[in-house]
Amino acid sequence: MKSYEELKDIAREYVREKEGKGIYINEPVFRYDNGEFYLGYVVLEFTVDSKYLKKPTKWFTQDIETGEITNYYEECDFLDVSIPDKIINCSSSIVFDDNNFVILSFANWKNKIKEELQERFNNTNDLLHKMPVLMLDGELISPRDYLMANLDDCLEKMREVVLSSGGNIGEYLDLYTKSVFDEIVKDYFNEGKLNKEKIKEYLNVINYSWPDYLEITNATNNIDGVIDDDFMNSLIAMRNEKLNKIEKI
Repeated sequence: MKSYEELKDIAREYVREKEGKGIYINEPVFRYDNGEFYLGYVVLEFTVDSKYLKKPTKWFTQDIETGEITNYYEECDFLDVSIPDKIINCSSSIVFDDNNFVILSFANWKNKIKEELQERFNNTNDLLHKMPVLMLDGELISPRDYLMANLDDCLEKMREVVLSSGGNIGEYLDLYTKSVFDEIVKDYFNEGKLNKEKIKEYLNVINYSWPDYLEITNATNNIDGVIDDDFMNSLIAMRNEKLNKIEKI
């Protein structure tokens, strides 16, 4: 059984030998047809100035166990007309952007969590959350008030971990991606289980890492019920926000 890294290396080397330098591929996407579980890749080519990704026209499949390239197609029939002929390249990935953008994204997420928690507390019928039943430093306080009073400190600690000098977001995401990939492969080949929840999780993380062409990645998938629409809409909003930032420079 080939590892995640070995499979990607084989696919990259194959497409470079076939198409030449300057050609790239998306992250491996799981596909399932007639009882056959395999990987699909789309051939990616940028314009000369690297500002745009051309609409792909070629893709290929790979055996998950051996890494062998099983089919190479000259047409991407699954890429519909909604995908433009050119896709703006927003510096490859949200993940590897400058810290200011990551900090802004985290701040937006933190505010959203606070708003959602406050709304839940306001609408709950559980009086225990609202009643002052906790004794802290000689004073009575409700669970709701305690949580909301300490939420900022908790989220700040999380932010420090994410953005600490010792933390490499890209490296940790790679480890996370590999672990989810390995779980999917193990479930299928050891137990005969097509783990759709893990495949959804895998698609989410690779699309977060490379949101520029998430429509292409999602179109490469042919397994029903694994596209997280809410997550994809959030990614598209983040991508649009970054594009607006780029256009203003």
